Amino acid sequence: GILFDTYGGIAEPTDYFDGATKNRKKRRLNAPTPEVHFIKTADEVELRLTRFPGGTRGPILLSPGLGITSDMFAVDTIEINLVEYLSAAGYDVWLFDWRGSPALASSRTQFSLDDVSKNDYQAAIPFVCEQTGVSEIDLLVHCIGSTTFFMAMCRGLQGVRSVIASQSALHLDGSKANELKCGLLVPTVLDTFGFHQLEATTDHVPHFGDRLWDRLMDINARIGAQGQCDNVVCHRATFMYGSNFEHDNLNQPTHDMMAEMFGSTNMTVYRQIA
Repeated sequence: GILFDTYGGIAEPTDYFDGATKNRKKRRLNAPTPEVHFIKTADEVELRLTRFPGGTRGPILLSPGLGITSDMFAVDTIEINLVEYLSAAGYDVWLFDWRGSPALASSRTQFSLDDVSKNDYQAAIPFVCEQTGVSEIDLLVHCIGSTTFFMAMCRGLQGVRSVIASQSALHLDGSKANELKCGLLVPTVLDTFGFHQLEATTDHVPHFGDRLWDRLMDINARIGAQGQCDNVVCHRATFMYGSNFEHDNLNQPTHDMMAEMFGSTNMTVYRQIA
């Protein structure tokens, strides 16, 4: 076994983060006790809103990108996260897990960005307004969460007072690596060969196919700009979304816990983005 691990080539084990970090001891957030609300969209998809009632400012809705949970705004591995910062400043903070969030069963279904823009924000914003007694709210929207929000605005979305768009808005300007993958029709090719979902994490003992796939992801990640590591979740996320961060900007605990945030994304969305 040890010899195989050492000399097994592409079949040798790599640094899999298969949920083992979920049992780690987490620090208590310096924020109000959260309230969790589940709501239904017009097309009967269950979404999640997590409220941190930090004060009377706002309310502000934080919407994450594709294939990552709203926990990205509340990571406990840094000294102060965005939820803690806004709560301390007196904001009523709402985290929005739309249908692309790995925290929801819907992330493992096929849906398009149009499905999100027609339904998800239209369900979340009126609910927050009703719960807080306001007619308009503020938003911070990130990546594809931002793109789908602006698509929703173009469809006549109401109840928005102000918005901060992080990383992208209505028009996407992708990296050269992502443009190359789109030009090579990678989403269509993967879909044709039965890859209808891409997974950033694994919940089973990796077999030979997993190891071969992850060696390819390793090559892709090392060619990219974000640095080198042995974290499979990091490599898969780089392939799925492009270079997400610079390693020098992450402390080790944050890098190690990425499996808690990243998850599955469907090929319908990838084909539409491409």
